[in-house]
Amino acid sequence: MRTTYRIYKHLQFLIVLLYLLQGNVTGQQSFDFLYATTADNIILNSVVDQDGNAILVGQIGEAAFNGSLDGFVMKLYPDGSYMTKQFELSDYNNSFHSVVVLDNGNYMILGSKGDTNHIYYRKYFWVLTLDQELEVLSDKAYEIDDSYTGVGPTMKAILDNEGNIVIAGHVLERVNEYQYFGDYVLYKLTQQGDTLLSRYYNFPYTQAADELMKIPESDHLLLLGDRITTNAIPSVLILDSEMEILNSYSFQIYPSPLSQRLSAAKWLNETDFLMAGTRQLPDERYIDNYIAVFRMNTSAELFEELMLTVPDTSIYRAWNRSITEVNDSTIYVAGFQAFADIFTPNAVYLFLIDSQMNLLGRKSFYIGDDQYQVWGTLAMPDNGCLMTISKMRTSDQGYLERDVYIRKYLREDFEIITSVEDYPLNKTVAKAWPNPADDLLHISLEGLEAGQDFRLRMYNTAGQKYLDKALTVSGNTVQCRIDVLPVGTYVYKIEVDNQQLLSGKFIKN
Repeated sequence: MRTTYRIYKHLQFLIVLLYLLQGNVTGQQSFDFLYATTADNIILNSVVDQDGNAILVGQIGEAAFNGSLDGFVMKLYPDGSYMTKQFELSDYNNSFHSVVVLDNGNYMILGSKGDTNHIYYRKYFWVLTLDQELEVLSDKAYEIDDSYTGVGPTMKAILDNEGNIVIAGHVLERVNEYQYFGDYVLYKLTQQGDTLLSRYYNFPYTQAADELMKIPESDHLLLLGDRITTNAIPSVLILDSEMEILNSYSFQIYPSPLSQRLSAAKWLNETDFLMAGTRQLPDERYIDNYIAVFRMNTSAELFEELMLTVPDTSIYRAWNRSITEVNDSTIYVAGFQAFADIFTPNAVYLFLIDSQMNLLGRKSFYIGDDQYQVWGTLAMPDNGCLMTISKMRTSDQGYLERDVYIRKYLREDFEIITSVEDYPLNKTVAKAWPNPADDLLHISLEGLEAGQDFRLRMYNTAGQKYLDKALTVSGNTVQCRIDVLPVGTYVYKIEVDNQQLLSGKFIKN
């Protein structure tokens, strides 16, 4: 068998030059760029390496359902420059689904390959090890059980406490042209790519592996998944170090369920964590979708919900990883405006929350030329967030094709910083001042008592929420840095025990 690897290196010299002229030696900056080809190209997973570079993996090829596909890797540097590599196998169709950084700094890429063009008939679980220049160091493949027709596209991989790679995915049994069933497949590999074990778990409904995490202070793993052939009923599996199922829980959230492809991040303690998904918000006219963040535990109990809504708009969470965390005060949640078709131009959203489920800020963009769907978020070492996005388009033959759009935000690009301060009473001239304001706004806490807990919320005139934060009275004003807000008119509300006590408007210059 002859195997050919094709490599394309692209450097954005203008970005690098500007970066150097600015004298920024840390590489902390925002950027965005479009990686456009004549093929269908999508990023499915990403990770940060030991040098702060983002390693993005996915696939590139023909857009037709039975088209030829190749694995694709992009290495993105902190300044916005990048290199890419396409893996073309002469005898196999292939894709990359996940990536892990090894202890020696190299990259293990996990994917699938098969000798037909049909994506549901890839019989091999594929393991590649690449060096930091994306050159192949090892190439291994493992054939799945004969009762299955192929390896599914959903796959999560992490390092366990012993330094081995643990993988959760699903395998498919194709019933006919329009129907298939699938089960979980779990692997454990050494860092050399050798298999230590593999397990298959059969469930009544097709399962998809949405998230795989190590449970703190334990050798156990948490696998978060959902059924993909019926209404989504998420499940939580607790696995031991040998990938045996210790406990299994399912949960249904009323009055509306969570949709597929959940994402989790940020352990709050040894049992509780944050999870994000798409929910529905019905009203008298129609049903809107919105992003929800839940505080839940390893027994599938849900304790608290944060609704990230946009009035009169349906928004979906990112397809692959919608929530990612840097630390207690920096957690990103991404989504995009949704339509019944894939061609209507849309808006993309990124929210900043903390571990107490306060909304600290938000960003959105609308380019207007095509529809942009977020596939994943990645927390960066500079506390920023990298968004991997698909720009949707159609080929000359009428097939769906996608280009890769990358957008990087820094935390300071959109955080509204608040603090409770004492302000000289003789200078308190209004409920909110100055008005209009450029960067600093003061809001009076007149009528509240010292030590009293309250919530401060800010909205624009369209009802879009920019801030929702719990604070405690330790002075007579709230000081807000609002330089990140777009120019416009805003409403603020101060609530105590869900009762509105103060409200007003201000103008941001």
